[in-house]
Amino acid sequence: MTWKRGSRLKLVSEAEASSPICAIYDEVRHILGVSAVPILYQAYAAVPKFLELHWEAFRPALNSQTLFHMGERLAAETYTRAQSYFPIPDLRLLHERDSSANSDAAGLVAALGYYQQLDPLLVLITAAQMQAFDGAVGSPSDGPENESPNPMVQAPDLVGSERAGTGLQRIWEERRRALDLAFVPDEHRAAAMWPGIYQQCWAALKDLVASPLYADCQYRIGESAWGMVRDLPVAVETEISGLVEAGLSGEEISVVARVNESLFAAFTGMLLDVTFMRIACEGGSRTEGRGVKTENKQEVRAGIQAA
Repeated sequence: MTWKRGSRLKLVSEAEASSPICAIYDEVRHILGVSAVPILYQAYAAVPKFLELHWEAFRPALNSQTLFHMGERLAAETYTRAQSYFPIPDLRLLHERDSSANSDAAGLVAALGYYQQLDPLLVLITAAQMQAFDGAVGSPSDGPENESPNPMVQAPDLVGSERAGTGLQRIWEERRRALDLAFVPDEHRAAAMWPGIYQQCWAALKDLVASPLYADCQYRIGESAWGMVRDLPVAVETEISGLVEAGLSGEEISVVARVNESLFAAFTGMLLDVTFMRIACEGGSRTEGRGVKTENKQEVRAGIQAA
């Protein structure tokens, strides 16, 4: 059966995964420093042999700190773009006398910080994987330095479908369709833990996500990631001819290639979403007439790392 983009994406949870796939999941969490298996790897696991080959090729690159430094740069660039080009309201002004709402905003910012660190890495990994289908990507050095494991960060709690009211379900469906996904992004399920401020964020964001400006920022972020991964410290290769030799069928390769492309586009959108919501919770984009104040990138990076 032909895989149709956005409608037949299969995710393999830990409960459903075989022992070899669970072992890869454990390594992914350990190396990325996250407590939950990213959606990307749950999607790759739908073709187990591909996940094994991907992880064998990509593990050395992720074991160095280069990818994580690239992730910080991509997060900083996204923050600067959003603050420079988007009309982001200051949601604090709506809650000046509401201490509980201020507490909600702080909780939401902390949850968004998790995805501001994870999503850039997923954008970079999918960008590298797209190039690796055609040949080696990266600039091999004498050998990447294996660093100490990244500190484990606890994934935010997520609102399940059974707990979401019609208002949240409507938002999720709108964003899911705009991203052409078959699932509700974890970023939005996490933000929905604070439904009042999340709904206000979406009200400000809804029209923007359908605009050419938003699409252009997504493209620019993806373009930056595409260029960055050429400097990975090892050569990463999962060329199609090698996948065929390893036993993958043409249909399986087509599925994983199209899944990867779809998620690459979705991750750039999700990174912009969480960045927009964070800026809204921290003061907005501080417009000045028609222009918007652009933050110093070093200051932006410091703010992201402090999340």
